[in-house]
Amino acid sequence: MTERRMDDQRLTRRALLRALTGVAATAALAACGGTPTATSAPSAAPTMAPTAAAAAAATRAATTAAAAATTAPSVAPTAATAAATPATAAAATTTRAASPVASATRSGSPAAAPPPAQLVAVAATTTQLQDFVKNVGGNRITLSGILKPNVDPHDYETTVQDAQTIGRAQMICVYGVGLDAWIEKAIANANAKAPVVTVTAGIMPLKGSDKEPSGDPHMWFDPTLVQQMVTTIGEALAKVEPAGAAVYRQNAQAYNAQIARMDAQVRGIYNQIPVADRKLVTNHDAFQYLAKHFNLTIVGAVIPSISDAAEPTAQNINDLIDTIRAEKVKAIFAESSANPRVAQQVAQETGIKIVDNLYGDTLGEPGSDGDTYLKMMVADATLITSALK
Repeated sequence: MTERRMDDQRLTRRALLRALTGVAATAALAACGGTPTATSAPSAAPTMAPTAAAAAAATRAATTAAAAATTAPSVAPTAATAAATPATAAAATTTRAASPVASATRSGSPAAAPPPAQLVAVAATTTQLQDFVKNVGGNRITLSGILKPNVDPHDYETTVQDAQTIGRAQMICVYGVGLDAWIEKAIANANAKAPVVTVTAGIMPLKGSDKEPSGDPHMWFDPTLVQQMVTTIGEALAKVEPAGAAVYRQNAQAYNAQIARMDAQVRGIYNQIPVADRKLVTNHDAFQYLAKHFNLTIVGAVIPSISDAAEPTAQNINDLIDTIRAEKVKAIFAESSANPRVAQQVAQETGIKIVDNLYGDTLGEPGSDGDTYLKMMVADATLITSALK
């Protein structure tokens, strides 16, 4: 009889613990003096409680604890749950401790401001300039480009649509150094009131030709000069939309860091060729900055002019052929946006190869290996180096 009673007690204890959780089970057992009841529901009258008062206390404690556990299960885990799942708790702790990178990122970088309700409308002329503005403006601007990929900026003529774009803009980005001088007339015709930002302002250009008295505009071939332009764009956007000033400056710094990494990568590509063998003949005089920055030598140009709209004379061509032979030049380099007809004739006459898909005055079509400034610089270095090996 005694053994049967003890078995009953063990069964009811387990039933009670299943019915109650956490504090409810503890309170019920404490109120009963550790003696289990013969019920399976906390609200039923206990049959083996020492006293009626103890049973009532157990019932009240169980009901209160169960209600608390039901209404706020996420505040803290119950004692029973915590005890039953130590591995789960340990795993959660391990997961949190194992991701310091995410914590460092959150604590080390300021939170980006949400985009404004009204995005800043920006118009930009050349394709390279559009890429710079896009990287600095991010999701706070809408960008309208005047020039399209593979369109020569030297002799572009604006359209009615360009005037409409300029008229709607809240900021107009122009390149300067005479490259996009045609935009001045379009700005006047559109009666534009937006601030005009010349990104090359303050940068001393290399000497230009007679037809380019402002100087050589191809500054984007020197990444350090591009970094100055990017900073100028960031400050200009900060003035137009002060609420986003911190974001624009942060974006400019981040993009300049990418440019610095690209600069080092491109230098490494050119370093595959001995300095004495880095001799270039180009379609026109567009690569002075590239040559100066990366220690290349421009032997000559098919079109001896900053603008590829110029035409070489017969004497120019004959002199270039003589120079190519004397300098043992290995290749002629022409841009994808230029007509390579004359360069091809010179290459045929001298028996050297021609590379006619460099990115010079314009970026490439979307999806090409030159559709961004960073990719353009790497693509050109790879093509030039391959041809000079």
